[in-house]
Amino acid sequence: MTLLLEDEDVVQLATRLAERRQVSPTQVLRDALKREWSREMGDTSMIDAVKVIQSKVRALSDPQKARPADKDFIDSLYE
Repeated sequence: MTLLLEDEDVVQLATRLAERRQVSPTQVLRDALKREWSREMGDTSMIDAVKVIQSKVRALSDPQKARPADKDFIDSLYE
């Protein structure tokens, strides 16, 4: 089966992303469609992966040593 893409914007986006990733435009579209299908079907594997990362970050943090995000702190980020 052949799929004809008549939308030039879609072709350009797929081509640019393919060049950046060093894969074919077909692979870019395949990956995007798989991600969307997983989301549509309620695949929670990505959500579960993010929750694991969040729990690891929480385990490494120490709320007692946290600095308040007040004006002085924010200003110090730009100095």
